[in-house]
Amino acid sequence: MKQKLLFLLLLLASTSAFAQLDNQLFNYKFPVDSGRSEELHVELNSFGYFKNNEFFNQIIEGYTLFGYQFNPRLSYQPSPHVYLSVGAFFQKDFGNDDFTQIQPTFTFKYQKNNFALIFGNLEGALHHGLIEPLFDFENVIDNRLENGLQFLFDKPRWSMDLWVDWQKMIYENSPFQEEIGGGLNFHYHLLSNEGLKLDAELQYTAFHRGGQINQPGFPILTVSNLAPGLSFEKEMNGSFVEKIGASAYYTLYSNDADSSAGFAYESGSGIYLNASANSRIFDIMLSYWLGDSYQSVMGGPLYQSQSFRPEEPNYTEQQRSLLFIRLMKNIHLGEGTDISIRLQPYLDLENDLFEHYMEFYLHSNLDFFIAKLKRR
Repeated sequence: MKQKLLFLLLLLASTSAFAQLDNQLFNYKFPVDSGRSEELHVELNSFGYFKNNEFFNQIIEGYTLFGYQFNPRLSYQPSPHVYLSVGAFFQKDFGNDDFTQIQPTFTFKYQKNNFALIFGNLEGALHHGLIEPLFDFENVIDNRLENGLQFLFDKPRWSMDLWVDWQKMIYENSPFQEEIGGGLNFHYHLLSNEGLKLDAELQYTAFHRGGQINQPGFPILTVSNLAPGLSFEKEMNGSFVEKIGASAYYTLYSNDADSSAGFAYESGSGIYLNASANSRIFDIMLSYWLGDSYQSVMGGPLYQSQSFRPEEPNYTEQQRSLLFIRLMKNIHLGEGTDISIRLQPYLDLENDLFEHYMEFYLHSNLDFFIAKLKRR
């Protein structure tokens, strides 16, 4: 184990500085442009994924995700500040003859100055910009569509993403409970000057399972996760290392679940530290997680203290200590089309385990003007 830890530290030392990895490849914002008023467009958004998790631990077993998502849409701006789109979302896992998901999509977005309101399909998944202990990276594959209400603010001194994702609806006599997720990501810009940024952050997620017309006998569950933190970023003015930075978060977990809801802990906490660098050849990031009785409905499984393995759901590790190395290369193929390749080994310091996961993503977002439509 000492040799493996030394290897990772030497690999990290081979870069001169660190910064946050860029996830813009996975973010798609619904465009509101005053120049597109009264225009009809076709938008083609596709996302191919391959994620191989080579896990042999007792918290979560290994598996592979391999397939694609496709979301064609018709969009129209009836006014300079209003965007409407309708379309369909298709997801296909390779090796499965059937589609994993086929869903209609609808989005209404109002944007003016530094404020935006979205109703319907949200600018969700990794667009929220949350850390992995609060929001699993794999949500971009497993939970790409979020439906509900979202408020976005982008002021000179602060920005905020506030949303509600209505995940499961119930009616009278439904044999299941309603499920609601949501969260907040707030950034306050302490310093922003000549390529230097320092932000105070507050991240929050909540998940509720219940409902007023909930059938008797179902446990009511509300889980909250909170993460205040600081992030730093510095542009390097064209040197080999283009951007450096670091971030630190203190996470808190709590729930008021009934004893039958299956959660091992009522509360917990964690420390999440990141340091990374964007270079001209590849990007690298070092992350450290120290968790104590930590759990999250929407967070990444590796960060949690209770097993996700179906054969041993009651297995727990109260303290989790993980060290990640994240190597990433983004390749721009042309207008609206990019590839991301990632290799992420990690050390489980408590259990003396060395595991890894490999990723390949292909994202294409194309926009075609169709016609200018004027209302009577």
